[in-house]
Parts: sequence; C-alpha cells; structure tokens
Amino acid sequence: MSDLKDLLVDEDELNEDILVETLQPYLGIGDQTGSLIFEKKFDDLNSEQKTLVSMLALKAMHELDIREEEKIGPTELADLTGISEGTIYPKVSGLEKEGLLEKDDEGRYWVPNHKIKRVQNQVKTDE
Repeated sequence: MSDLKDLLVDEDELNEDILVETLQPYLGIGDQTGSLIFEKKFDDLNSEQKTLVSMLALKAMHELDIREEEKIGPTELADLTGISEGTIYPKVSGLEKEGLLEKDDEGRYWVPNHKIKRVQNQVKTDE
C-alpha cells in the first residue's frame, strides 16, 4: 500500500543535475571571472528561453558563491545578458504571471528551486 508521505518533497532542495543539464548546452561560467560565457546555441534561443536560461545561470552562480544572491532586477539582467531592457521587462513580468519566476518587493526576480523542472521543460519545449 502506498503512503501519502511519499508525495512530500522538499521545496527548497536544489536539483543540481537538472540545473547543469539545462544550462550546459547554452553557457558556462568563467572560473576566474565568474562571468557568463554564452555558447553559440544560446543565440538560437528566443528571448523567453534566453531569459529563463539566464535566470537559472544566476541560481547556479549563487550556489557556486560567485553571486551573493540569485535575485536580479530587469535592468541588471539586461546588462548581464545583452538582451535589451525593452525585451527583458515584459518577459520577466510575463514569466512571473506564468508562475515560472517570482518577484520580491524590490522588483527583483528569481526562479524558486521547486520551479526549476518547469523552467527546464519550458526551455526544452520551445526548442
């Protein structure tokens, strides 16, 4: 007989395998500078996919202690990725409405750990 407790998962647990699997085709993180190094395949993504991949990269950078926190405002995200602010602002807002990103009171966005798989599916679905 199944136990309902088998359905319980740790919402805060980070699945590093999914993170690496999702990011590796599109970018790397410089081990000396901590900069995002975009692969050619990143250029083939649409703006929503680029935004999601970049948001996951920030999570990885935070976990690697390269960034103090993973949350980021749209202007800084545009600077980091090279995606125009005019594209980033509606994308992060839309992704929040879709439930893929969350936003704090200061207008900074992030991907909660329990939504990484959904983000991965969104990136792969649109390929």
